[in-house]
Amino acid sequence: MLKANSPNSILLWTGCLIAVLAISAWGRGFDTKTAPDPTSQQAPVVGECWPRTYDGLVTDSVAMSADCFGIFGADYHIQNVPNDTGWPTTSFASPFPGETDYLFGGAVWIGGIVNGDTLVSTGVSGWSPAGREFYPPDWPSEATVTQLEYVSDYSFCARYVDTFTTGIDDDYFGRPHRPLPIEVSLRGHVWQRDPFQDIVIYDMLVTNIGPEIISDAVIGFYMDCDIGQNFELIYTDDLAGSLPDEGIAYCVDNDGDLSADWIAEKIFAFKFLSTSFAVTDSSFNWYVSNGTKDFDFGPRQKATPEKPFRDFETGGTGTPSGDVNKYYMMWFDEWDYDQIMAASIRPDDPDWLYPDHDPFMSDLSNGADTRFVMSIGRFDLPPGGCERIVFSIFTGDSVHTDPGNVNNLPNDPASYLAGLDFSKVLVNAAWADSLADSLLRPENPVIGLSVTDKTDSSVMIQWDGWAFDNVEGYDIYFSEIPLEDLPIPGLIAPWLTPETLELVAQVDAGQTSYTFNDLDPYTMYAVNVANRTTTTVGDPGQTILFRPGQRSAAPVTLDEFLFLRESESITVRWSAPADFVIDHYNIYRFDSVEVLPDVYHAFYDEGCMAETLAPRAIFGLPADEKTYYYYAMEPLAVVEGAVEYIDYAPVDNSIYLVTAVDQYGYESQFSVEIFAHYIPDKVKDILVIMGSETPLNFVETGYINWFYENLLWGYEYDIYNYSDSVNGCMPSYTCMEWRDLMRYKLVIVDDGLTDQIVSPDYEFSARGFTRYLTSGGHLACFGGLTQFSGFELTDDVNAAVAESTFVARFFGIDSSRYVGAAYCRDAGSLPCDDSVSGFINAEGCHPDWSGVGYDTTRDVFTSALDGLWSGETPPAVVTFIANDNSDASHLFRSLYPDTSPFEGEVVGLTTTDDPWVTYLFGFHLWYMDRLDARTLIETIAGAPVSCCGAMGDFNHDGMADVTDVVAWTYWSFLTGHAPPGCEMPPGFYPECDMDGNGRIDIADLIYWVKWSYRGGPQPATCPQ
Repeated sequence: MLKANSPNSILLWTGCLIAVLAISAWGRGFDTKTAPDPTSQQAPVVGECWPRTYDGLVTDSVAMSADCFGIFGADYHIQNVPNDTGWPTTSFASPFPGETDYLFGGAVWIGGIVNGDTLVSTGVSGWSPAGREFYPPDWPSEATVTQLEYVSDYSFCARYVDTFTTGIDDDYFGRPHRPLPIEVSLRGHVWQRDPFQDIVIYDMLVTNIGPEIISDAVIGFYMDCDIGQNFELIYTDDLAGSLPDEGIAYCVDNDGDLSADWIAEKIFAFKFLSTSFAVTDSSFNWYVSNGTKDFDFGPRQKATPEKPFRDFETGGTGTPSGDVNKYYMMWFDEWDYDQIMAASIRPDDPDWLYPDHDPFMSDLSNGADTRFVMSIGRFDLPPGGCERIVFSIFTGDSVHTDPGNVNNLPNDPASYLAGLDFSKVLVNAAWADSLADSLLRPENPVIGLSVTDKTDSSVMIQWDGWAFDNVEGYDIYFSEIPLEDLPIPGLIAPWLTPETLELVAQVDAGQTSYTFNDLDPYTMYAVNVANRTTTTVGDPGQTILFRPGQRSAAPVTLDEFLFLRESESITVRWSAPADFVIDHYNIYRFDSVEVLPDVYHAFYDEGCMAETLAPRAIFGLPADEKTYYYYAMEPLAVVEGAVEYIDYAPVDNSIYLVTAVDQYGYESQFSVEIFAHYIPDKVKDILVIMGSETPLNFVETGYINWFYENLLWGYEYDIYNYSDSVNGCMPSYTCMEWRDLMRYKLVIVDDGLTDQIVSPDYEFSARGFTRYLTSGGHLACFGGLTQFSGFELTDDVNAAVAESTFVARFFGIDSSRYVGAAYCRDAGSLPCDDSVSGFINAEGCHPDWSGVGYDTTRDVFTSALDGLWSGETPPAVVTFIANDNSDASHLFRSLYPDTSPFEGEVVGLTTTDDPWVTYLFGFHLWYMDRLDARTLIETIAGAPVSCCGAMGDFNHDGMADVTDVVAWTYWSFLTGHAPPGCEMPPGFYPECDMDGNGRIDIADLIYWVKWSYRGGPQPATCPQ
């Protein structure tokens, strides 16, 4: 039974759906107090789309952004943050909204020793966006930043790994990047209420996802502040310093811009709050990067026997370039003096190296483009092990109060420091400590609960480890979701939560995953996980919902293309998926291939797509102040009890997809696309495609054009110069319109020796020859498809497997062999004789195929080949090993039959599969004997329709010349043999009566000569 949905029926279906939802038994076994109330009257509200690559943490005082690439702030972010999202495009702004930014960009640095090798993973290295080594695990297909429901007023979670090597910059010292490898789960939190509005808290979990232990691990945070509003000025006057007793690193504008049109009187402050490992060392290092090595400066302690000096081997003492230097900076427990002290360090200082550039130090002490790294360690991280670190980035008001304070620099740093007010900074640091305590209560929910692996009967879940020792393990809760509780059959409603939690397992603190077995693939389940201490069990957190297995396999469509004329209907056909109880099939139709990436299965969201897609239903959740939107594509038709669909009103260039829906409402994957095209009748005989000019094609395009113009007398033909069509068109494989092929009964491709035309690029994108053949075309290729075989003009005997499904399917070959044009390049004298292959003739395999010999009387190759090859045989002839789809037509015959490895191999074959036929020849026709070539073309294409179409070639020798006049005279007046196509009953030759006067006489000869050789009028009796 077929049910085609009209617009009215769709409206009716939506209305009935909403009515059913309103009376359904909500939440049997699940929470009914928060069951949403479906309504079609509520206007869609556009919400945020998750996951994404970045997020912002915003209060009434500050705004900070971070991403899933190990980066803090917007300026190093791998993608621009759109201005219309409402999220901060600044890096650490205060006040917000406002223009003063206290951070250009920052990054995570994590280092350790793996099998004796020093490795560091970085978000960026600094100085430039180079050094990106952290990426989301499934990048670029998926980002990982998501909202997090936690104890703060707003939280997000970002996940990234250092596992990639392709596209990653080499180390400074030239070594290819080697990942640690690690996974980072970064959680950001803000509280909107006083007194916490100046504070951002980050909670980071680092997990070793490699097979080796990471020893002496350290974690650092690189920060480049550039404080101010005007980029032309702000990066030159930063001052870095620290409050060592408080564990605070900071950066300030040197004068707070108190006398400017803007104010930068606050501070950028960083503090470690808590770690799950015992801290043995912490470091604060600031430096100024400079391309002139003498001015690439950072404080360095003097060497001691216990801590010898390390030369960075970069010419400077500032920028820690390369893994080994970054690791050393984080590992070495050095707490630098404040930047304002740089000009005060003297040669006799007992602890610090003298900065041997006094004028530069005076300027640097007054402000510079300064960066700092705060780092902490050290710990060992076994495979699967994790450690956690909580830190804060915050600010404080009115650090600068005196615009004249900067005049104390560089000569009186003590007075300058006394003129800074850190009181509010210290208060906020204390509040940050209290917020960290609130994040580390075991009663909080677990973070990162997700499904990581599924089969039809099992599901593995995992979550972020707590890492601190005040949690002894985890409680796991598990529930089934009754199918009747699903408002939309086959689709999990994200608001469903169990009314009661059923404890099914308890695991210890070292286990952060669990597998459920013996599950029903047609049932949906709910899982919660909670921290467990010796005395309490924490909040079970947000429920995750899942169904075992993947979507069922799609119906197998029986056609890839459907060709039709206007006003015709088309039939979409498929076969039923195995092991699948079908309720019905959905047929979808799309008007262009551009929309295919946007094809989707039904889903819910909180308004992310409401501006792009029309929701089919809207569900309000008043208790949580949430609204959920249901989206589903409208099928063109719903088919029951059949495996085909007839579209009586098809659309040109449309695409069909088919899905199967089971008795529970689960929809299968989408089928392979079926393309529908209007095509013209095949009204011409032959199209020749040639001329992909490359420096090594070894033949002039003009010669190939001349050859085929002489060869095809009598046919309705066109010659298509490929290089003209793609000139200036990029990418070139999109420039040859496949519809142009459709008007021809036979398409011939005969290129130069490098065979650029029938290429993987063109066929895998435009699929032009596939479309032509499956519409009933005949295709003849000369030259061996070397683009698909991967052949080069090398100096050896080569073989290639036909890995392309296009080649195996349409040309019936498993592999190919040939000798390159340059194989005798290293011989004692050049050009050399072709004593390896020596091709001279393609011998027909049976009477239907005549032989085709190499023409040694014509020099058809360019001078580029003269130094390599003699003219006795042609180069680069390809032989084939056929598969079961094809039949051999010609065999390779060599000038050296006793020594040639190709003697007797297949050099021509044909493949037929209704409605198409292909011919493949390992030689080029343009260097073969012309009479043999004409016979081969007539075998493939059939003889021309009449003598009128012969265009003067009366003796059928492939050329129009004076010998044809002799043949015409002999036939007309001396009763010789009739020209091919003119054989008629005696005394009646209407097609050869050129002037149409009812007689064949000298006037016809004159008329014929004018037409054939001088462009005169077409004979009256020729078919129009």
